[in-house]
Amino acid sequence: MQNIKCNIFFLLLFLSTSPSLLGSEKKYPVSSIDESLIKDAVAVVRVDEMEFEVLSLGKAKRKVRQVITILKKGGERYKYVYVGYDKFSKVSYISGNLYDAEGEFVKKLKKSDIEDRSSISGFSIYEDNRVKIGELSSNEYPYTVEYEYEVDLNGLLFYPSWYFQSDNEVSVEQSSLKVIVPNGQELRYKELNLNHEAGISNENGKKIFFWEEENIQAFKKESYGPKLQELLPIVFTAPSKFEMDGYKGDMSSWKTLGTWQNKLNEGRDELSDAVKLKLHELTADASNEIDKIKKIYEYLQSKTRYVSIQLGIGGWQPFEASFVDEQGYGDCKALSNYTKAMLKAVGINSHYVLVRAGENAANIDKHFPSRQFNHAILCVPTGQDTVWLECTSQTNPFGYLGSFTGDRDVLIVTEDGGKVVHTPIYKQENNLQTRFAEVNLDKQGNAKASVNTVYSGLQYENDDLNFMLNKSAEEQKKWLYEKLDLSGIKINKFELKREGDFIPAATEYLELDVPKYASVSGKRIFLEPNLLNKWSYVPSKLEERKTDIVLRKSFIDVDSIVYHVPADYYLEYKPEVITHKSKFGEYNANISIEQGKITYVRTLKIKKNRFPADHYNEFRNFIRQIVKSDKIKIVLKNST
Repeated sequence: MQNIKCNIFFLLLFLSTSPSLLGSEKKYPVSSIDESLIKDAVAVVRVDEMEFEVLSLGKAKRKVRQVITILKKGGERYKYVYVGYDKFSKVSYISGNLYDAEGEFVKKLKKSDIEDRSSISGFSIYEDNRVKIGELSSNEYPYTVEYEYEVDLNGLLFYPSWYFQSDNEVSVEQSSLKVIVPNGQELRYKELNLNHEAGISNENGKKIFFWEEENIQAFKKESYGPKLQELLPIVFTAPSKFEMDGYKGDMSSWKTLGTWQNKLNEGRDELSDAVKLKLHELTADASNEIDKIKKIYEYLQSKTRYVSIQLGIGGWQPFEASFVDEQGYGDCKALSNYTKAMLKAVGINSHYVLVRAGENAANIDKHFPSRQFNHAILCVPTGQDTVWLECTSQTNPFGYLGSFTGDRDVLIVTEDGGKVVHTPIYKQENNLQTRFAEVNLDKQGNAKASVNTVYSGLQYENDDLNFMLNKSAEEQKKWLYEKLDLSGIKINKFELKREGDFIPAATEYLELDVPKYASVSGKRIFLEPNLLNKWSYVPSKLEERKTDIVLRKSFIDVDSIVYHVPADYYLEYKPEVITHKSKFGEYNANISIEQGKITYVRTLKIKKNRFPADHYNEFRNFIRQIVKSDKIKIVLKNST
């Protein structure tokens, strides 16, 4: 009898802790998702909610709840929850549940399912930025993960940027943001692509802002389309008054935000008298101010290396110049500040600059002052021109920003505060790829080629050429084999070298064996004269283009190739001059014969621009014509 009672007790205990066996209501069954949200989606966000409560100038609490149904393997990245923290934030709790396709509870998130690690490990010497990563998953699709967490914040430089839809392959049932601020404290916000404006109310001496969006469908990203930030529904929020690690500030204008950055930088650009004397000696024979700046920059590159430093306020405040001078390393803030200090020591004024870096990074919103930056560089105004310096690279050409920080709005920090200016634009005539090649063709279609190519401006970065210039010969050769699209190729000799500053150029010289480059049939040789610059990608045909066409880079390609053919062969067939002119660019290919040589000249010009979606078919046809024209053949015939 005692055993029966015990068994009944344990059965009841098991049932009380097993929601599925008790017949409890199922949560988030996949069958309840509207079919329109399944289309083109790898995951469906069922619920995504944030409550951000501001408690004072420097304190806040953030609560988040997310429920995501992962439909297929492509949605696996959404099985994780990432909760970052540092000196200024503390994770109060993280919880989670896993559900199957029918909405049955499977398991809870355990402490062992959460990994705590550095968020930037491997890139930083000093760091306290960490992240807690939770994971729940199933071997059977679809399944649903539910996460909740809370973070206490002590330092409020950032208010939330809330993406109601995180990516194009994700649809959303319901997403909301609530921001609570004390009465008398201002909340600034910017709404993009929303169906509903903020709901604003007052409650218990607090002002409440609420946004909610529902039933957002996934979509396919279109070739040559705008950056996702232009398409997704987003709310950006920011304070006016704020406090970070005892530094109070105001970001209601760019001027006042720059003033706050000046406070952080104040007194950190001092160097010892011995260092100043060394810098004066280093620049003593400089012919002009630009030359003096270049000597300082090259000294920086020879003496320092980049490491990330994320330690407390160090995420925004540079280390002292004297520290960098002694240790020989620093992050973007520290190295920019150090360069500023060295220039100051030789009588040259410069400005610290905040920038959102990245080749495909969206430009900052210059009409919404806030902390939108992830990098620091230096600006040096001179009597001749403004010099821009990327201080983290040991190899970057002097005065060249390139695609990483060029052509975008930045915040320049002057003695009078912040000011938005634009970094250099690299124009079409600057971004050149000019190639000259001589090719000797034998009767079996084998080719021996010598190729000299000069890449300048933004084309200097093609295929990571700028990084390879400083690699070993072995690494360079391996890279060349990977990028040259020729079957069976053998590189007999090569040389890579760089020249120029502000608009740099790289020269690539190659001597190649290309077996069976041309095809042979009887007395004829069929040859594609475009040796190394064939376009192959044609954007997909669309029933309806939905987004603008964005061409992000202006450039010019010129390929001149001279073919020496066997003496007893003549040109039986050559295409007429090919010309394609459109609003998107120009293409020209011409073949000529002179003194037994066949010369192929191809020119392509593309200009950075933006066009309405209804121009897509015309644009696609222009690209299709380029791809087709790059495949043209000439026919050589044996005259004997």
